[in-house]
Amino acid sequence: MENATANGFKETYENDVVFADNIHKILALAFIETTIVANAFELLCTNLDDNYQQILDYIEGNYIGRRRGRIRRQAPYPIDFWGMMERVKNNMHRSNNNVEGWYRE
Repeated sequence: MENATANGFKETYENDVVFADNIHKILALAFIETTIVANAFELLCTNLDDNYQQILDYIEGNYIGRRRGRIRRQAPYPIDFWGMMERVKNNMHRSNNNVEGWYRE
């Protein structure tokens, strides 16, 4: 979320513990079942105030998919692409660090 630093959220994140905690809740979406991510996101949206709207719009547009009536559009980065729950459950790598280590040998 490079635009987060450009929009002044970096300073707020560093100085406001509640704001930082709520950002962690948004990031934690990657670690829940992919089938309930959209519902969890909607729950966050109802519980967070307008200070988070720009961030929530960005997450929805790029990672969740925007609502269109009763359904959601496909996001540019679908939940199956970035969701980590299955990797955690199956004790799989969650980054490409193992590949980088192999490449350096």
